[in-house]
Amino acid sequence: MKNIIKYCLSISIVALLLCSCKDFLDINTNPNYPGDADVTMLLPSGEIAIASILGGEMELVGSLWSQHTTQNASANQYNTTVNYTLSTSSYSRFWSNPYTNALPDLKIIISKAEKDGYANYSMVADILSAFTFHILAGWYENIPYSEALLGEANPNPKYDNGKDINAALIKRLDGSIAKEAAAKASAMALNNQDFIYGGDIDKWVEFAKTLKLKLMLRDFDANRGDIQSLLNAGGFLSKDAAITQFEDKENNSNPLFEYDRRKLNTKNNIAACATLAEFLNKNNDPRISSFFEENASNAYWGLKCGDRPGVGDVPASKISRARLAAEDPVYFISLAESYFLQAEAWARLGNLANAKKVYDVAVNEAFKRWNETSDTFTAAGGAYEFDATSEATMLKCILTQKWVAATRCQAWDSFFDINRTGIPALGSKFTDEEGYVSGELTPCVGSSIGDGEFPRRMLYPKNSLDNNQNAPEVIGLTVKQWWHK
Repeated sequence: MKNIIKYCLSISIVALLLCSCKDFLDINTNPNYPGDADVTMLLPSGEIAIASILGGEMELVGSLWSQHTTQNASANQYNTTVNYTLSTSSYSRFWSNPYTNALPDLKIIISKAEKDGYANYSMVADILSAFTFHILAGWYENIPYSEALLGEANPNPKYDNGKDINAALIKRLDGSIAKEAAAKASAMALNNQDFIYGGDIDKWVEFAKTLKLKLMLRDFDANRGDIQSLLNAGGFLSKDAAITQFEDKENNSNPLFEYDRRKLNTKNNIAACATLAEFLNKNNDPRISSFFEENASNAYWGLKCGDRPGVGDVPASKISRARLAAEDPVYFISLAESYFLQAEAWARLGNLANAKKVYDVAVNEAFKRWNETSDTFTAAGGAYEFDATSEATMLKCILTQKWVAATRCQAWDSFFDINRTGIPALGSKFTDEEGYVSGELTPCVGSSIGDGEFPRRMLYPKNSLDNNQNAPEVIGLTVKQWWHK
C-alpha cells in the first residue's frame, strides 16, 4: 500500500506541474476513461486527484485572494492572480482536474461497488463526489451536474443552477449516510486504500454530516429547521479529514510546496500579506511564526496586497516569506472548521451559550494545529474573547477566527466564506493608514477590477466554453453567486 501512495502522489504532482504548459481534457472529451480499473486502486487515485488541485492551485489562489499572502516584490509568478487579471485560460485545472480525473474515478467506484455489494466503497466515493461538486460550485456556481460524466452519451451536458445543485448535494449526503449499516457489513475490506480515514465508516458519516451543515449554511433561512435538527443530533467531525501521507521527496510532497518551492526557479514568490500579518502582530498571536518566516530584523512584516515596491523603498530583507512544508497535509474538512460551522449555526439560531462554547473549542483546535494554546486569547478580556452582544458581533468573532485558522491549510475555503458572509469585510484603507480597522481586507494595489471590488468566482475555462454547446457566456470575476452576501 505504501507503493500505491507514492504512485498516486507522484502521478498527481506531475499533473499539477504540467498545468501551465498543457491543455487538459475537458469534461466532454474523455469518453474512453478506463472503466475496468479495480475500486481498490480507483479510490486512492480519486482522493489524491482531489488533493492535488485542492492543496495546490486552489490553496494558492485562496491564500492570495483571502489576503493571507501576496506576491513577493522580488518575483513575478503570481502577479496576474493577485491583481485579478485573469482570463478564461487561467487556472483551467480547477475545472479539468475534477471533471476528468477525480469525478470519473469516483463514478466508476460507485457503479462497480453498488453492483458488487461493496457499500463501503460506494458510500465513501459518493460522499467525496458530493464534496468535489460542492467545490466546483463554490468556484463557478452553475456547473454540469445532473448530466455530467456521461461521455459520448451526452457531450453537451447542461449547466445546472447552483442553488439546485446545493439542494441536490444535501439529499445525496442523506443517501450516503443511510448506507452506514450496509457499509459496515461490506464483504470487501476498506483500509489503507482510503488515505483520509483508513476506511473508518463512522468517520465518513461524521464527514457527511459536517459537509451537509456547510451546504445548508449557504441557504440558512431555507434550512433553519433542518439545521436545528442536525445540531441537536450531533455526530459531526471528530478528526481532521485530511491527507497526511506527504513526505519531503520529489513528487511526493504537498502539492503547493512541490510546485512553488521545489520546482520553480525561485523560492521567494509567496510573501506575508500585510492584512493578516498586521492582525496577528497586533494581537500577539503566536501562530504567526507558523505562517510566516522572520525577516532580517527578526520581525514579521507583510507587503500590502498586490504591492510592488522597489528594492530602494522596501528591501527584500524586510519582507517575511510565507511558510510552506513538504509534509503539510491537504485538508478536505478540518476539525476546527467543523466547530466553526457549528458555532456559526448556533449564533444564527440565537443560542448564545452554545455559540460561545463551540467557538472557544474551534479557536483552540485552530491553535492546537500549530502546537499553541488559545486559553488566554478566548478568556474574559482576551484578544479573541467571544462577543455575544448581537448576531453580528458573534459572526464577526467566528468568521474572523475562521479566516485566520484557514491560513496554510484551507485558504480556498476562507475565500468562499468571505463571499458568503462578508467577513472579513472589504475596507477602503491600507493597514498603515489612519482609520484602518484591524482584520478587514484592504484594497489591492494595481487591481484590475476597480476600487471596492472583490473576486467572487473563477472564470469558466476556455476549453469548456469552446466545446460545450450549453456553456453559458463568460461571467465576470466580480459577479456574485446566489449564496453570496
